[in-house]
Amino acid sequence: MSDPRFRFGEDVRAATREMSGRMAQRGSAPQNSEELERWITANPDLHQRLTEGGYGSHFSAEDLLPLLQVFLAQREPPPAAVRPPTSAFSWPLVVGLIILLVLLVWAAMSGTRGL
Repeated sequence: MSDPRFRFGEDVRAATREMSGRMAQRGSAPQNSEELERWITANPDLHQRLTEGGYGSHFSAEDLLPLLQVFLAQREPPPAAVRPPTSAFSWPLVVGLIILLVLLVWAAMSGTRGL
């Protein structure tokens, strides 16, 4: 395992981004470094690109997994905002309460004039 501050080159980042795309299309993603290693081995085109970028000599699947997880998370759609259910009676109720309030204020004002 390499230093936690390992910086991946742009070619490795591009290959990892492509991996995340393929995984998203297939609906499966590795849960640990062993599964990631098997996935990379099963995809020779990406394996070669990663190897040229230092995979196996400068970093391992364990090092690459966090970067892959970031790319996978970026592909997930954001959760939809949850709106509370609205009732068909809510707007008429609000309007009715406003009218009632106006009538009460008007009645109070009218009642004080007679005194």
